[in-house]
Parts: sequence; structure tokens; C-alpha cells
Amino acid sequence: MMGRFISKFFIYDNIPAEKANSLHYENMVIGIQRAGEGVLPPTPYEIRHKYLDMEFNDITEHVNTLRATWETYGCTIMCDGWTGPTRLSIINFMVYSKGNTIFLKFVDSSGEKKEHEYIYKLLKGVIREVGERNVVQVVTDNAANYVKAGKKLMKNHNVYWTSCAAHCIDLMFEEMGKKEQISKVIDKGKIISKYIYNHNLLLTKMREFCKGEIIRAAPTRFATNCISLESLIKKKAGLKQLFSIRKSTVNPS
Repeated sequence: MMGRFISKFFIYDNIPAEKANSLHYENMVIGIQRAGEGVLPPTPYEIRHKYLDMEFNDITEHVNTLRATWETYGCTIMCDGWTGPTRLSIINFMVYSKGNTIFLKFVDSSGEKKEHEYIYKLLKGVIREVGERNVVQVVTDNAANYVKAGKKLMKNHNVYWTSCAAHCIDLMFEEMGKKEQISKVIDKGKIISKYIYNHNLLLTKMREFCKGEIIRAAPTRFATNCISLESLIKKKAGLKQLFSIRKSTVNPS
């Protein structure tokens, strides 16, 4: 009976079944069993205020415990910029130390010119917030403004600036993708993927023959072009079988 009631909660509130693997879900069930009959569940107001505040205090205490180790082990400041479809632009700052990463803060830079002096000022402020004696390294992407800001940091502060390895690799793939013989292959792969995913019946058959999805390239991550091509190669046999079946079986129109 309990399983049926819990399943209804998952099904009718559109909660992915995989969430049942969560440790918090397991603890919730154990807590309900121990509470027994007559205990009322928390109200939406209590979840949004009372229990959210309690969780915030627990996380803050955990973060402060990690902060206490920064002076001993040193830390790396990581900076990551993001621009959304509404042109909202934010810069995230994370701190890594001894296998643990915490989100420090974000800055809304939508109305700012992201010149190297602005980036330098932000990074300098974060270094002071974390503690200059605690910071060993600063990692940013490879845009020209970040490179200039990073080099200026090394001149004026006792820190080492490093460009993001993942961004370096992505830029390498971008340059490779500009070569004509490579760009032609990438474009053909995109055409195949786009054609399949634009026709529902064909997409259904593809999933049947290929036993899964084709990884499609992301518009802002050039490395995904190669990942997408690799996915097409792995599913080559299924795709050949798909496009060789009789036309009457698959009619995309």
C-alpha cells in the first residue's frame, strides 16, 4: 500500500522515477516510518521558510568548515562567464580546495563592458574576499580580456593564473572545424541528425534500429561536433539499416 501511494506522488506530480535513488528520499521514508501515525507532513510554507532556513544554515556551516582549510591547503579560484538568451550576462566564481568545490558568488555583468580592467577588478575583489594568503591559482577562460586580466593579476598579486584546459581544447576543435575538409564532414553529420530529429516517425524508427539517441552537437561547444560524429559512427550499422528499409515503411512526410 505504501509503495502505491508513493508511486502516485511520483506519477501525478511528474517526478522522475530515478529520484527514488536519492539518499534524501530514502531518509524521508525512514523518517516517516519512525514518526508513526498522527504526524502531519510539513506545509508548503514550512518547506519554503522554516526547513529551507534550516538547510541553509547546515550548508553554511559546512562551507565554513571548508573555508577553515583554505589557509592550510591553499585554494584555486575558478571564474566562468555565461550569457543567456535574454542577454543576461553573469560571471560565476567558485573556489576549489583539497577535492572540494564551493560556489562563492555570481556577479551580474549585463550592463558592463567586459574589458580586462573590469575583469581584473572583479578577480581582485574575489581574491581579497577569499584571502590573498589562501589563493594559489586563478583559472579563467581564454578570451583576450581574461588573459590580460590574468597576467595583470600575476604582476600585482602572489597568485598563478591558468587558462581553462577545457576551453583551450574547445578552441582547438573550433580552429580544426574551420578547415574545409573537416567542416564538410561536420556539416553532413549535422544534416543527418537534423533530418532524423525533424521527422517524428523516422526518429521513432531510428531509436528502434540504433537502440538509443544520436548525440547532437551543441551550438556553443565545438568539441561536441566530434562527439556527435563519433555517435554517428557508433550507430552506423543501425542507421544504414534504417535508411535501407522500404520507403513505404518510413514516410517522413
